[in-house]
Formats: sequence, structure tokens, C-alpha cells
Amino acid sequence: MAEFRVILTPDASLTLGQVRGMNDPHHDATATVVVGTQTYTNVQIHLKGSGSFRPLKYRPSFTLKFRKSQPCLGLTKLHLNNSVHDPARLNEVLASELHLQAGIPTPRATPVHVRLNDRDLGLYVLKEGFDERFLKRHFPDATGNLYDPSWAHDIDSPLECDSGPGKTSREIEASRQFPRQPERERLVNALHGPISTRLSAVTQVLDVGLFFDAVGLQILLDDWDGYARHHNNFRLYWDPSQERFVFLPHGMDLILGTPQSPIYWPEFTGLVARRLFETPGVPQRIKARIESLQRTVFTETNLLTIVDRTSHRIQSALVNEPERVRRFYEERANSLGQRLRRRLAVLHEGPPAHLVMLTGQSVVLSGWEPWAEIPQTDLIRATNAAGKPVLSIQANTPATYGSWRTRLMLPAGDYRFEGKAQLYQVRSWENARDPGVGLRIVPGRRGPGASGSTAAQPLQHGFRLKQSAEVFFVAELSAHSGKVEFLEESLRVTRTGVGSPDP
Repeated sequence: MAEFRVILTPDASLTLGQVRGMNDPHHDATATVVVGTQTYTNVQIHLKGSGSFRPLKYRPSFTLKFRKSQPCLGLTKLHLNNSVHDPARLNEVLASELHLQAGIPTPRATPVHVRLNDRDLGLYVLKEGFDERFLKRHFPDATGNLYDPSWAHDIDSPLECDSGPGKTSREIEASRQFPRQPERERLVNALHGPISTRLSAVTQVLDVGLFFDAVGLQILLDDWDGYARHHNNFRLYWDPSQERFVFLPHGMDLILGTPQSPIYWPEFTGLVARRLFETPGVPQRIKARIESLQRTVFTETNLLTIVDRTSHRIQSALVNEPERVRRFYEERANSLGQRLRRRLAVLHEGPPAHLVMLTGQSVVLSGWEPWAEIPQTDLIRATNAAGKPVLSIQANTPATYGSWRTRLMLPAGDYRFEGKAQLYQVRSWENARDPGVGLRIVPGRRGPGASGSTAAQPLQHGFRLKQSAEVFFVAELSAHSGKVEFLEESLRVTRTGVGSPDP
């Protein structure tokens, strides 16, 4: 496993230390990077991430740009991801390899060890960047426009262009006064055309075969944060050789969170997926693609082979690490294997029946499992002073994140997730996505939580389901220091109403 040592001067550290979140403008700096025996100088570096963003003084993610005359591992652009959403450091590796096996142009990923000056940041995931070398490896003509959407922007908005004749400047990106993008506009117009001719029109400007394969893998992997389901984590390349667009996936660290989520069909929010799925014959074509992927790449043997091979590499690299660290990554790999088997069972047997709940009824949640970003977080089952079972989380390092999680199938409706927690000197950290102690579901946000020291602090989180779904419940701590004990018997979900679709 490669080790990256990122060396920053005091001035570079000061520049990057000013970045406080994803909405800050990029503060670029220059670094020296050492990989094995090779030293790379004048490497352009900036902090990256949205929900995974961490300031420089914690465990940040980086984008590195190397000189074309001195590529690193054959790459001129790469990302070092802290993988806060994937403690095993396996999700991105698995998803990328599956997409590549299916013939979908996708950046490669692999686990690496990262040091920042004299700080050991631990295991990261190296992700290949979208650059000219990537395009040349996957397309006969790498001179087309490569579009990069801002967070949560779909293709019906003007998009930043990273390369090609339409490349946009920093000034244009900042003002968002983009020049016309005729190819993108053609695709949008085709999507809004008559339903009887829509598929034919879209096929003229989009490689629909690759798009259907990508949608199929997103469904199989329960990737709720990709393009089809969340119009997020994608690039769009205009391939001049065929004069059509190709969707390029990335950011696939949030897979298999709810392995029993619907197979046919999840809710699509990406414009291309939504408009095509309304078109006669398209659902059947996507279903056929999913069945083909199940016979070729999404098989138990192939999935577990990728996980086991990558996990073995991680364990080999951790041979000199404490037992606690080795056990942490081994348990996370085993958890991914279990979720994969559960997902495969859903494919063969269909999703389970949801729990029948009437309005006003409550269910005490059980089957809680520990989840942490880094090995230094303590999550243990214990008893409190009154002898009651509690789920404990102890913050042992700055910017600790840990949680207890469980799942339950529920029918459509309105719900309240609630419980009580004892807090011991919990000190939240700035720029945390969901600071302090709180309850939520995945996917979802909860906002500011409790902190300080309190006895039997009541917590709750309301949510709505538009359709029956397996809900992922989270009781979490995001803090610099302190401890929380969730009273296990108090953690429950209550149905508060039948719910109604959003307007």
C-alpha cells in the first residue's frame, strides 16, 4: 500500500487553515508530496469535501494536482479522501471496480496511508481525478467538454466546464455567468420533448446504454447519493467521437446503507433518469440491464472477492499497528460483507414486508450496531448508575464522530424517532455537519444537537416516508471531547400520521 506524505510550509498551512467549509472559495496552496522514494515538488493542493469536509487541523480531504512533466502513479490529478462516510475504506474501491467491469468510464480508487507533515492521518482512499489522462484512457477523443456540476445542480442548469473548448475561467465560475452550452441544451430539450419520441431524441445526444448500466448499478448498490437518485456525484462528458454525452460516476462512498431498499423502483430525482423513466419501455430496459449485471458483475463471488482482496491489502499494511486498529478495519470489512449478502438476498427474495404500525403506535428499537469513522472512538454497551442498559460513545480525539445504528422496515407515513441521553462534558467542534449529540435517520440531517453535561436529555427527530422503506436509525456523537450514554429502552419510533406526498 502506498504512503503519501504531504509536506506544507507554514505559509501553505496558514492558507489552507483558513478554509472552513464547502462554501468557502478554494484556497490553493503549494505542497511537496513524497510517495515511496519519489518526491514531487510544486504540487497544487486544496481542501475538498461537502458532508465529508474537515478543516486542516483535523482529518481533511485533499485534491492534488501534479505537473504534467512529473505525474504521480501515472496521474496528474488525484484526491485523498478521508472517507468519513466509509470507515472500512472499501465502498469506493468496490463501486469503482464494479463500474469499470461493467464498461462504465469511472475513476479508479485504492486505499493509501496519509501523513500531513509529522501527523499520521491514517488510512485514506486515493481517488483518480478527472483529467486529460483519464479521458484519453476511456475515450478515442479526449478533446470534448467535461462538465462539473456544482453541488446539487442538475443538467438543466449551466455547468462549470473543466476541460475542452468550453472551459470556464475562475471568474466565470464565481459569477455563474456561463456562456451558452449548446450540447447540454440539446439534451435538456430532448428530455422535455414529446413522450412518444423522447427516447429516440435523447439517444441522439446521450449514450443511453451506458446510462442505463450506471442506473442499474446505482440501484443494486443502494447508492442513494449518485446522479439518478440524488442528482449528485457525477461528471458529464461530451464525447466528440460519437457526438453524445456520457455520464461519469464518482463519490460512491455512501453505498449499501439500507441493503433492503426497493429494487424496482427507487425514487429518481436526477432529471435524465426521471424523464426517461416516464418513457414507455424504459423501465423494462433498465430492469433487463439490472438482470444482466446480476449475471455478470453483481455476483456474490465477484463482490466478496473484491472486498476480501482489498481488506487483505489493508490488513497487510496494518501489521505494525495496534490490535485495536487492525480489529476495527477487520470488523468494518466483515460488516460490508454482511450487507452485500443481505442485498443479494433481497434481489432473490424481494424486500421484506414492512412493520404494520397504526397512528400513535410506538416500537422500541433494537439490534443496535456500533459505527465510527476512526479506530480511536470507543463505542460500548454498558449499564448506567440505575442499572439500565445504555449505548455509550466516548470521544477520544478531536473531531470525533461515532454512532449506534439499526434498521427497521416501515410503511409510508409520518414518524418521530426519540430517546433519552446522559451527556458528560460533551464539547462540540466547529464546522461539524451535525454537531453534538442527536438522533436522525439516513439519509438526512438533524441540525444542532445537545452538548455539555445533562441528565436524561430528551432527543427527537421527525421524518416522513413517501413509500414503504427500510429506515436507517442513527444515535450519534460529533464532538471534540466528552461522552454520551443513550438509554437503550428509550430509543423508539412512533407513527404520528399517515403522511401525504409532498406537493
